[in-house]
Amino acid sequence: MVKKTARSFVGKFLYGLLFVVLLPAFLFFWASVLDNSVYLPVPDWKPAAVLAVALGGFMVAKGMLDLVIVGKGLPMNPYPPQKFVSVGIYAWFSHPIYFGTGLLAFGLSLWFRSAGALYVLTPVLILALISLVFGYERFAIMRVFGDTARRHKPIFSLRGTIGQASSFNLETVSAIFIIGALYASALFSILGLDLSKNLFLYWLVNLMILILAVNYRSVWAVLRNLSEIIANSRRDWLFFNGKFRIINHGIYSGLAGAVAAGIMGYVIGNNLAVLVLVVCTISGGALFAQLRWGSATLLRPYGYWGAVIGGVLGMLLIKIVFGISIYQTLLAGVLCAPLAQAIGRLRCLSQGCCHGVAAPKDMGIRVWQSQSRVVVLSKMKGECIHATQTYSILFNLWLFSLLFSLWLAPAHNFSASLIVGLYFILTGVERFTEDAYRGEKQTKMAFGMQENQWIAIAALAAGVIITMLPFPPSMNALGALNFYFLGTVLLGGLITSFAMSMDFPRSKVRFSRLSG
Repeated sequence: MVKKTARSFVGKFLYGLLFVVLLPAFLFFWASVLDNSVYLPVPDWKPAAVLAVALGGFMVAKGMLDLVIVGKGLPMNPYPPQKFVSVGIYAWFSHPIYFGTGLLAFGLSLWFRSAGALYVLTPVLILALISLVFGYERFAIMRVFGDTARRHKPIFSLRGTIGQASSFNLETVSAIFIIGALYASALFSILGLDLSKNLFLYWLVNLMILILAVNYRSVWAVLRNLSEIIANSRRDWLFFNGKFRIINHGIYSGLAGAVAAGIMGYVIGNNLAVLVLVVCTISGGALFAQLRWGSATLLRPYGYWGAVIGGVLGMLLIKIVFGISIYQTLLAGVLCAPLAQAIGRLRCLSQGCCHGVAAPKDMGIRVWQSQSRVVVLSKMKGECIHATQTYSILFNLWLFSLLFSLWLAPAHNFSASLIVGLYFILTGVERFTEDAYRGEKQTKMAFGMQENQWIAIAALAAGVIITMLPFPPSMNALGALNFYFLGTVLLGGLITSFAMSMDFPRSKVRFSRLSG
């Protein structure tokens, strides 16, 4: 008993040291490094900074105190409170500690007038906290406190409660609005617009963001219906007595490959190297998934993180063979990846891969298509499931606009390391939440979370490290829009379409057949 108590004390001490001392210290250091990569104006708003720090500090302190006194526990995920706390500041907010942390980061960024902290660290921190809530804590709270948590509805909440997957609260909407305001401010600076002379336009953009955030249910209803149509749209064409098959979602996979080849070709300027990179990326995704999930029913699966590994190895290969800078190829890869993945996720919807777990009726989609992996492998025909593919599409479209805006900034004021690092950081943040709602049977758990969530955390950490590396300034495009470029785009699309939407349905050889 004494040894167990000692181990518990050591664990709590180390956990507190990590998140109360070491992590904040590292964030201050990261912000100082980012200031060498981000050249955007920071407003001199000292009163707003003091207010944000004071309010944020109060919320963090009060939230921790309520968990200790009322909950009889600690504000630590491994050492949760014994009782569900619904009084004090928790009667007002679902997650006051996280909300207060976001305010603290925002206020300190303004006080120190740190562009790196204001435009990069603060939005990343807020998004990471939202991801932690929706990707882990929501499930953990429900497992421990069940109906007690489900019935709790803080004063500052929109329709829904903490236990409903479809719920939003004022904290989430406020966080989205703050990030939107920062992004709009940065975009105005990138475009060379004087904020003081375009203040009406700036706040009009932010008003639109706020309206979309508050009315997310109406927006989602339209997107959900479209997702359900695509998820049930698969059609096959058979040739050579049924030995060769072309699936109609080849239009999506082909377009994704064509877009990826086009952007990479435009940035790095070597068409043959682009095709090598396309093949390496697809091969990496296929090999990774085959080793992890391959079976008699999954002869040709694909894995996103395997595609990332294959792409990195491909970059090393073309550096050796073609002498193209790793920095230029990395930049090309992260600029094309979000848009290519957003288009490719339409293929995932139609194929039924990467689908979600059961969802509330007002949130999920239903799949009846007999060849979909939702029906064939997961046996969830007609059930409401999360459209995780659509979540990914929305995120990647936003990420594409963000990274391309940074790359196209006048005089390339953002280093390649920042652009590449942000891709891995933000992808890791999004995938942590998305993978928590993934419902494929082959998904494995490790230490209370899905395996891919741990990979997402590693991607986030790798992205932070990349932002601090001494990459050269963001490079100009080297490609030319000519006949060879067009041929590369078409061939890249054909290769991707063949790999992901054409197969040999009668074969049982590895890599021969897509499911269904």
